Amino acid sequence: MKTVYIISSIKNLNYEYEHLRWLRLFFLNYDYRISEDWINHSLNIRNNRPHFKAAPNFDYMKVATQAVNESDALVFLLSKPSTFTLTILRYALYLEKEVIVISSGPSVMQGLEKGKESLITSLRFSDYQKRMKELYE
Repeated sequence: MKTVYIISSIKNLNYEYEHLRWLRLFFLNYDYRISEDWINHSLNIRNNRPHFKAAPNFDYMKVATQAVNESDALVFLLSKPSTFTLTILRYALYLEKEVIVISSGPSVMQGLEKGKESLITSLRFSDYQKRMKELYE
């Protein structure tokens, strides 16, 4: 069974949560296993809104780097630039992993090293669901 790691930023969680849910269901329908991530340890839903609560003694960076190493597919949600998310994206590109980046536009990826563009499939929030279906069919 293949594994997917979906990376989202805490600070963008309120906007990205519905996209995160859609992606998780999408990959489960394609028989992917969802990689262990902070959502399992730190997400609470109150008043139909996601809220992050730091889990004690949980090393988010260690879990994220292990998940990148072990995943067959990597999807980054970047509604706005995020230091954590861009750091994990740089790490994935360093390992020469192919990634899907879903964003509002290319400006959120400014500062990435040149020469790794061929590893990135860039999708927009406006039509990524249709494009994801095309990629995986």
